[in-house]
Amino acid sequence: MNKALLTFSDGSNLIVKEGQRLIPVVSYTKDNHFEVSLDKSFEIWYHIHDGLIPGLCEFLVNSSFFYLFEDTSTVYRSDSVIKIQNI
Repeated sequence: MNKALLTFSDGSNLIVKEGQRLIPVVSYTKDNHFEVSLDKSFEIWYHIHDGLIPGLCEFLVNSSFFYLFEDTSTVYRSDSVIKIQNI
């Protein structure tokens, strides 16, 4: 199983794997104030030459926050990811 290591600006790390699902948190305006909602899940995909990096970049640039599908006890801020490494 292909894996990647996400490093966050606070020094914490998160290992994700091919086929794992991430749930983006999206914002929208309703009645003149911001609301948040969960969007459809994203499956991490593998690129034959570049590993998981292209798929993770695609996901991270299109979401502000995200959960792991299997663990919604922690929400992650997408733009606090400072490094992605295939492992």
